[in-house]
Amino acid sequence: MDLLKKRVYISGPITGATEEQLKAFTDAEKLLKTIGFEPVNPVTLGQSYIKLYGSTNEKDILLNDLEELGTCSTMVLLPGYGKSLGCITEIAFANFCGITIWDEFDANGWK
Repeated sequence: MDLLKKRVYISGPITGATEEQLKAFTDAEKLLKTIGFEPVNPVTLGQSYIKLYGSTNEKDILLNDLEELGTCSTMVLLPGYGKSLGCITEIAFANFCGITIWDEFDANGWK
């Protein structure tokens, strides 16, 4: 399996998220690694972007996330994604790019 096919983008609400909601990204990342995927975590992407560019502009961070999403073959949706404009944008982008979307994913896997 080539690298692109193994990259999985984790999508979930970030803006205004609680610590527990943000932990869901880390939990999903750990599970995806365990089963052989290379997870792409937008929480850590955003943190890296802020350190590199010193900008907390949500539009710029989302554009950076979309660029990374474009390198993935699959996207998983964490609980609460439907209430997040960022997630809805990521879903539209994934659909446009033909990226597979796995719904209802959490630290236990798929529901």
